Amino acid sequence: MNEIQDDLQVAVTELIELANVSPEQILVVGCSTSEVLGAHIGKGGSIEVAEMIYSVLESLAK
Repeated sequence: MNEIQDDLQVAVTELIELANVSPEQILVVGCSTSEVLGAHIGKGGSIEVAEMIYSVLESLAK
């Protein structure tokens, strides 16, 4: 789970920098927790993964 969290942090930080996202803009993120875990969409969802993703995105938004 830590590796996913670290990868997400890096990927979103790079996206924000490359897209030149400003504080006034909205970044919409959609993903499947099943796919994050390597399963097919709808076949392995996880509340824990969803909470981790939200936590990373929330901290970067601040």
